[in-house]
Amino acid sequence: MQRLRRRMITSSARRRAEYARKALDKITAAKIRNWIETTDNLVSTATIEEIADEINISESRLSWYFKENYGMTFKTWRKTVRIEQAKRILKKSPDISIEELAYLLGGTDKSNLARQFHETTGITIYEWRRNRKR
Repeated sequence: MQRLRRRMITSSARRRAEYARKALDKITAAKIRNWIETTDNLVSTATIEEIADEINISESRLSWYFKENYGMTFKTWRKTVRIEQAKRILKKSPDISIEELAYLLGGTDKSNLARQFHETTGITIYEWRRNRKR
C-alpha cells in the first residue's frame, strides 16, 4: 500500500514538473521570438552570451532553442539569415559592390562575407550573380 502511495506521489510530482517545464518553454520561446522580431539581427554583433543575458535565459537554453527549432546552432542561424538577406539585396541591386553589401549586413569585411556566402550556398557571389542574369 505504501509503495502504491509513493508511486502516486512521484507520478503526480512528475506531472507537475512536466507542466512547469512546458510553461517555462513557452515563456522562453516567446522571449526568443520577441528578440528575433524586434532586433535587427543582420547588424547586431551581440554574442549568444549577450543575447541570453538580454532576454534573461541561460546560454544553454538559448542554444537548445535554436537547435530544436531551426535545426542549427545560433551562429549558423545568424549566418544563414545574413546570406538570405544578401541574396535579396543582390536581386534588388545586382550592381552593388561586395563592400557595400558587407556594410549593409553588419559591417563584416568583404572577404568574410564572400567566404560565408560560398560556405552557405556552395557558389561564390560572382557565380550567383552570373546565374541570376541568365
